[in-house]
Amino acid sequence: MSLRPRGRRATLVASLVTAASLIGVVGPANAAAVATEVSCGSAAAPPAAPGRPQLAREPITVPDEDGAPLRMYAGLMLPPAVTVDPSTGHVLTALYAADRTVHVVEVDPDKPERATADVGLATADGAPARFDQGYATSSAANGNLNDSANNLTIAVDRSGYVHVAGNVHNSPLSYWRSTEPHDVRSLRNAAEPGAMQGVWIVKDATGSEVKRYLGSGAELGATSYPDIFDGPDGALFMSWRSGMAGQGNEFLYRFDESTRVWKSVAGSTMYGSYPEGHVLLEGMSSGVSPFSTRPVRFPDGWYWKAWSWRSDSNDPDSNGRISAAKSRDLTTWYSPRGKELPSTISFSNPDVIVDDLPLHSSGLLNGQVQIGYDSAGLPVVTYFKYRDKDGQRTSQMFAARLPGVSSFWVPQQVSNWSGITTPAAEPPLAMLGGARPDTSGAGEFTIQYSCPERSEARTAIIATGAYIGSSRLVSDGWSATASEPAASLQRRTDPNRYPQLVPRVAFGSASTPTTWMLGWDSGRYIVDGSAPGQDFPSGGSPAVLYAVEHAMPLRTRAEDR
Repeated sequence: MSLRPRGRRATLVASLVTAASLIGVVGPANAAAVATEVSCGSAAAPPAAPGRPQLAREPITVPDEDGAPLRMYAGLMLPPAVTVDPSTGHVLTALYAADRTVHVVEVDPDKPERATADVGLATADGAPARFDQGYATSSAANGNLNDSANNLTIAVDRSGYVHVAGNVHNSPLSYWRSTEPHDVRSLRNAAEPGAMQGVWIVKDATGSEVKRYLGSGAELGATSYPDIFDGPDGALFMSWRSGMAGQGNEFLYRFDESTRVWKSVAGSTMYGSYPEGHVLLEGMSSGVSPFSTRPVRFPDGWYWKAWSWRSDSNDPDSNGRISAAKSRDLTTWYSPRGKELPSTISFSNPDVIVDDLPLHSSGLLNGQVQIGYDSAGLPVVTYFKYRDKDGQRTSQMFAARLPGVSSFWVPQQVSNWSGITTPAAEPPLAMLGGARPDTSGAGEFTIQYSCPERSEARTAIIATGAYIGSSRLVSDGWSATASEPAASLQRRTDPNRYPQLVPRVAFGSASTPTTWMLGWDSGRYIVDGSAPGQDFPSGGSPAVLYAVEHAMPLRTRAEDR
């Protein structure tokens, strides 16, 4: 579930959804695609489905400063980001242009003929920031040149300064901040001498970079999935993973606008005199890494966060031990039962466990654990896993609920599927966000997900079962409702010339009924450095902005396997 910021700010942190194939933030890493045989059942729509969200205005083809259509790289799926400057109402997008360089484009929706600004970001040495980072693989010995895990994230702080991060996967953080409020032209790489505070580079005697730190000391030499988002009182927070899949930690920092420095708000210094920083979720010492949701604000003001742990970077089916915690301020964290947690939450902490799945062969893919709430505002964790029954193994969807009168999670199967799909399958099963209250009156909450059988989303309506905390499936069918307006499902490149490209949308939540979404076409999700494998326009795909009324917020983190 996406976080809906309270107050005046309206940050849209990108969620990637394939509008005609599968959710766009998952895909096999270093594994061949595996055919799926899972069948999700009925083709009927759930009762009282409200229908697709409507466009609030005509779509805007994103222009450059000269008024020509701006084009995005289309060879593979690369996650962009969208936000709105609340003071100007301008839409800001961070994206990969057709030549794979990182751009920030500002568009005034009332004057959409030309971009207010189209800024190509630069690295610390002044070279264009380009999509070419990632760890080396056997298919790209000089660096992983094709890596869909290189997401971008963008936000505007309460003082109007623009923050951008991304284009990393197990590599040093790339981070930019504007030197003037509401001015994307003043975006500067944080490593530039004198331009910023809070991020800097440590060099050895030869001048080679050896460390990069943020604020009070987090090492950023192997960073993945940076995510800048609104927290309590509209303050900016940023999380990221340090290390790699199967051996990593998660950090959480808050931006101090008075000093213009990112500061650790959770966790403890883990590694003695070696200033590795303040870790929130610690898995490195246990040979695991966390894959988490962004904190989700519940109606009662608590922020909830869920995650799983992964144990093997080469095996996508090595996720387990689903966990959750809550916080009022994103600084002090509590177990779901209200026990104050240590400042760093480790893999071995039993107080946060929701469903203690084994770390191998559970059928759980990282990024597919989501958290939301039911009609009573109580937490619901949703995920997929294998179910063994009568000598048959199938893939099923589960919901774990924490009823108000109980201190124990109640995990229960909420699907009746046949067949099985593995986490290495493409397309995979995919959660399209956390549970949300059901508005049809048929149940307590709904789960929206993508099934490999068809491209459209499905919606399951869940009611309370025979005992407190249990769950009962009411209906599970192809959604008459969807998070994208019908217009965003249309191809923006020639489907006859490029039949394998997929229409995608990046969107998020907002504090107003209108949400801005960015649409484009791209190839498949790649994280093993392989070539795109399909024809795509070298000149890129057109980029289109959609203003959507009552869009349904989906997932907010870009995760790899």
